[in-house]
Amino acid sequence: MRVRPSAFRLHGVLGPTLARPRPRRCLVTLAIETSCDDTSVAILETKAAPETAAAVAKLHFHEKVTSDNAAFNGVHPLAALESHQENLARLVREATAHFPSGRDRPDFVSVTRGPGMRSNLFTGLDTAKGLAVAWNASLAAEPDHKPVS
Repeated sequence: MRVRPSAFRLHGVLGPTLARPRPRRCLVTLAIETSCDDTSVAILETKAAPETAAAVAKLHFHEKVTSDNAAFNGVHPLAALESHQENLARLVREATAHFPSGRDRPDFVSVTRGPGMRSNLFTGLDTAKGLAVAWNASLAAEPDHKPVS
C-alpha cells in the first residue's frame, strides 16, 4: 500500500506515524432557480458523516413561488419574468434567516444557467452574482437538467 508523504508526520525517533484525518467542514449553499415560471430558493448544508466517507445533506430552507399563468393557458414569459422580479428578493431574504447556526452567509451561491427562458435565467443569474460578490462566496452556475447515467 502506498501512502502519500503528506499523510505522515514525524515523532522524533519513533519515525513516521499516520496522521489523523482532519474533519471536513460543512459547506452551505444558497441555490436559486428561475429557468421557467417557478421562482425557487433553497439553503442546503452538506458535511461528511463521521462514520463514513459519504456526504450528508440537510435542507434548511426551500420555498417556491409559481407565476399565475391561468389567463394564458400556459406559461407566459412576461408573467413569469414579473413573478421572478417580485418574489426572488423576498425568498432570498427569508432563506437567509435559515442559515445553520453560527453562519451568516453561504460558501456557495448556486444558480440555474439554462436551459430556460433567457430573461428569467438572467434574473436569477444577476441576483446570484450580486449575492456572491456581497458575501465573498463562490458562484456555481449549473444546468437545470443534469443527465442521469
